[in-house]
Amino acid sequence: MVRRAFTLIELLVSIAIIGILVALLLPAIQAAREAARTAECKNNLKQNTLAVQMYHDIHRVLPVAMLPGYPKSVTWFGEVDFSTNDVDITQGLICPFIENNQGAFRCPSLDRSHITLLYNGQNGGYGYNQNLGTTYYPPPAYSPQVITKTLADFPATSRTLVFTDSARIQLPWAGDPVLKATENFYLQGPDDYDYFTAPGTHFRHGGKVACASFLDGHVTTSMMAGLPAPSYWPLDAQDLKERLAIGYIADTSVELYRPQ
Repeated sequence: MVRRAFTLIELLVSIAIIGILVALLLPAIQAAREAARTAECKNNLKQNTLAVQMYHDIHRVLPVAMLPGYPKSVTWFGEVDFSTNDVDITQGLICPFIENNQGAFRCPSLDRSHITLLYNGQNGGYGYNQNLGTTYYPPPAYSPQVITKTLADFPATSRTLVFTDSARIQLPWAGDPVLKATENFYLQGPDDYDYFTAPGTHFRHGGKVACASFLDGHVTTSMMAGLPAPSYWPLDAQDLKERLAIGYIADTSVELYRPQ
């Protein structure tokens, strides 16, 4: 009786073919997973932007990025204690309009191995356009000035940015001498008119795109504008910006960040 069996060569060839098939399938699986994460992120931004619109319906102004106060300050996503970095999300300006749903503040593609969480991850990796309203501390007195806006201040609502995936480059300073990328809950445009402007959108999704929502309620993905890092940044900070894909949605602040 003749026994049938694989030879060693046939077994090795079969293993090699299976390995090749797995190698071909893995990128497709990873792409499908990232597409699902991007869809979830866009849905989060949709819910947050609807909350901004509902806030405006009730208060007749858009929520501000941050109200004055220290060590505690109320922001769009919660009350931040800057002395401890604890966040009470029930106190966020838009939180009542999403029923304090913390999941809506969590981008599923946020890579916590590269982004330092300043607020315990409570803003979920999203930034809010400061030109919709915020607190500024302009020189020379540096006294807090709360600036509020209404929908009427932004005639091109379909071109006015509300939220994007967000992160920032933190330059070394006396209190923290380590260069790093951190959470960032606000966005600024690239023009000098935007106080202390710096890149704030994180193009973290597949193909280096960022999810972005607009004042009319629609959400899309955007590529990074081709702007260099600020000229005063050291080379290692510029390299980190490029490696992590942190930048701006547009080359100028008008009209994406502000109307004029």
